[in-house]
Amino acid sequence: MSMRAAWVMIRIISKALNADRHARRLAHQRGSIATLLMILLVPSLGLSALIVDGSRMRNAYLELEIVAESAALAAAQQLPDTDAATSAAVDYAETNLDPTVYGEVVKASDIEFGQYDEASSTFTSGGDATAVKVTARREAERGNSLVTLFGAVIGRKEINLSATAIALLDYTEMDPVCILALGHHLYGVDMDILIDVDIPDCGIQVNSDSHTALKSRYNAEVNAAYIHVVGQVHGNTNLLNPTPVEGVDPVDDPYADLAEPVLKPCGGVNFINGGTHTLTDTYRFCSGLYIHDADVTLSPGEYQISGHFDLHGTSSISGTDVTLFIEGHHSRIYFHRFSTFDLQAPTTGPYAGIVMWSARDNTQSHEFYSRFDSSSSGSFYFPAAKMDIEDKAIWASDCLRIVSWTLDFSPRSTFSATSPGSTCSNNIYPEPGEVRLVH
Repeated sequence: MSMRAAWVMIRIISKALNADRHARRLAHQRGSIATLLMILLVPSLGLSALIVDGSRMRNAYLELEIVAESAALAAAQQLPDTDAATSAAVDYAETNLDPTVYGEVVKASDIEFGQYDEASSTFTSGGDATAVKVTARREAERGNSLVTLFGAVIGRKEINLSATAIALLDYTEMDPVCILALGHHLYGVDMDILIDVDIPDCGIQVNSDSHTALKSRYNAEVNAAYIHVVGQVHGNTNLLNPTPVEGVDPVDDPYADLAEPVLKPCGGVNFINGGTHTLTDTYRFCSGLYIHDADVTLSPGEYQISGHFDLHGTSSISGTDVTLFIEGHHSRIYFHRFSTFDLQAPTTGPYAGIVMWSARDNTQSHEFYSRFDSSSSGSFYFPAAKMDIEDKAIWASDCLRIVSWTLDFSPRSTFSATSPGSTCSNNIYPEPGEVRLVH
């Protein structure tokens, strides 16, 4: 072989070797890229989870937030009736987030009632229900958590979400009503000589449009947050503070929608004479209830009395979470001068805030001579009847309200209520409160 032929052969072999090395290098690079792609795939999927599931999570949270806020506003409009408020919140949540799709996002247990301090931005449960806190939830324990699309790659198959809102029924600029006379004609409130009404933190509202709507006799002394009269004031007003305002709008009966209770079967005793006793609300007292020189404790409940309800001698009655309903248009109440009673109205339920009331067709005169212990609280609701606070009766309480057709203060009687706006539940206000979100 000539030298030229050998050189050509060497060139061919060299090119072949170079091509083989290039092919091996390309194959190695392709393997490295595939490995790199595999390494990058996991964080890419994680990033997809963050982007896609993060967007879904944000939308789901906004849905919960809107429902919590709207449910809280719906509930606040029903205050102070916490049962109605609870139903309103749950119903609103179910209407706007179908429970067959989203599960129960708001349950009764997710609703709290209390007060909200705007200065400190704190919510306190219990007491007078002027604020409501609603929490909407999508959580694993109630089977409605948000299921992720890509989150399983990073170990998050589902996500728990919750949103909380607080709505306030604001009466900041108003003092509650302690005395509301519903009667439209003739007189509404009659204040006899030497009576003393001391209610500096609440007011008097007289709905009568008569020229004698509020009658004030000689030395009748009143200290109230306001005295509002639809009609006119008749008599001596020198000791009425502040000066009554005439020609105001009437205030609606706050309990107008309250249904009278379904009557229970007759039973129990109708006469208790001496000793110490405890009663339950199992039966209706169909022959009235007469208590003489006895100490009686009423277990929590709703008591029905058909006929006269009399406390005589040195009798006393007491009870917490108690409402007494005087059934029948001829039934009346008579509490003797030396009797006492200490009754706490329920703060929740259909009879929240009412300690004693009579049927709407009852036009009797309910007479109270007894001294009213200072711890008693609630409304005396006699929508068609007259309430008489008789001679030398002394009534003092933190949370005392009267809602009656007419009201008579007899000579030398005393009536006082202390700070009901801040210490009492289920207050009555002359105007609707403002409902607004505070959180």
